[in-house]
Amino acid sequence: MIQTSSNNKQQLSVKTQIKSLHIKMGVEEARAALRSEFPKLDAEDFKNAAGNRDALAKTVAEKMGISEADAKAKIDEIFAANQ
Repeated sequence: MIQTSSNNKQQLSVKTQIKSLHIKMGVEEARAALRSEFPKLDAEDFKNAAGNRDALAKTVAEKMGISEADAKAKIDEIFAANQ
């Protein structure tokens, strides 16, 4: 059995928090880039899409008056530019 000291547990906790923050920043940056390109999107649209590209593309197409194919292409372009 491996024993973990209290200090090691604290270090793991901090690393987990930092990793979580980096992931969240990535999500917020992605949303900002998408909102910049598609200003009619709101927080509810992102919530409803729940990370699903096709659902987001459908919403973008409806709100922006473009085809779903164009919406998907633009979404892919935005994500490629922000990686």
